Amino acid sequence: MLHIPYATARDFMQKDMVLLQADAPIQEAIDLFEDYHISGAAVVDGAGEPVGVISETDILRRDSVRGRGPSAPPKSRISVDLDQEDEEIDESIYENLNSDTVGDYMTTRLVAVEPDAAFQDICALLSDESIHRVFVVENKKIVGIITTTDIVKRIAQVTRI
Repeated sequence: MLHIPYATARDFMQKDMVLLQADAPIQEAIDLFEDYHISGAAVVDGAGEPVGVISETDILRRDSVRGRGPSAPPKSRISVDLDQEDEEIDESIYENLNSDTVGDYMTTRLVAVEPDAAFQDICALLSDESIHRVFVVENKKIVGIITTTDIVKRIAQVTRI
């Protein structure tokens, strides 16, 4: 069994993170995800208090439901044809990216922990909730983020010692 020394969220959370306003254009979120190589971010109100979370999955899901973006084909139809030329992209699927807001796409359920939450509890929370990020909140403000990647890095650091 792997033994990991006791640690709290404060010990390994990322303090530098992307926060988005609910009224920001969805294109801003897409650009930030690409620029920072992230897949999600917390959404805050004008006072900086958390109101939700937005992820790449939220964007894909919403556009699929609206018929504006790609939807997954049935599993029996997933294949790759290496000889086929690229299909034309219907540019109309992107027409609302500058008018839609982050708030139109975000999930209002933001999973958070306090800075003194134990590493093992955070691992269990991520697993039990089937999520990839948890936010660290103190005094109604987001002070950090912990992702599944951070968890794996922490385990790797401990096992190298």
